[in-house]
Amino acid sequence: MKPVLESFSLPGVGRIFGLTYFGYAFLYFVRKPFGVVKSGLKAKMQLSTATLAGVDMSFLLSYTLSNLGVGYMEDALGTHSTLTVAFLGSALATAGFACTDLAAIWMLCWLLQGTCQAWVYPLCAKLVSSQFSESVRNSVWGVWVTCQHVGGMLGTFVAAEISKKLGWRAAFWIPSLCVLLAAVCLKLFLPVPRHTLSAAARKPSEAGSQTKVSLR
Repeated sequence: MKPVLESFSLPGVGRIFGLTYFGYAFLYFVRKPFGVVKSGLKAKMQLSTATLAGVDMSFLLSYTLSNLGVGYMEDALGTHSTLTVAFLGSALATAGFACTDLAAIWMLCWLLQGTCQAWVYPLCAKLVSSQFSESVRNSVWGVWVTCQHVGGMLGTFVAAEISKKLGWRAAFWIPSLCVLLAAVCLKLFLPVPRHTLSAAARKPSEAGSQTKVSLR
């Protein structure tokens, strides 16, 4: 336990862990509403099971395919900017879902949702893993992945309560604002990892050097 705590004492490590933990948990707030309101939408709008399955498939298909391109996005934009774009895209897709009754638009929104969410996990894994030594990395990662379960449970509860009290559209609008807030926090407060500073962030005399930079 002591080596783990010592790792968190290093500059920026706690913020990287905390912001990625809660940011990823918030993504489940926008994944869960459709599953919660699906049966109600089917009855209210007389939708077929195949139509609703198509919305689910849109997310899963784009999520799977987008995993293949996350490396190219990171190379083009950088880790921090890619995360910000992913969260903004996720918030936009969720808000767009709430704005229409057309299943075709829902599918397009969920294609965007799956695309953006697929980028987040590998980038968070890279950021968090890079901050801890091999001796404590598994312990830390075991704690970090609980954000999926925490976010899933809270996301389902929040969606159910909001849809019951404010209607199904609000069950999408409010989580979209949460993810938008997470995007802003990541952009403003997520520190650059201590040994992956970009060449642009170094002094001109160091720009061509391959020496790793440390904030310690």
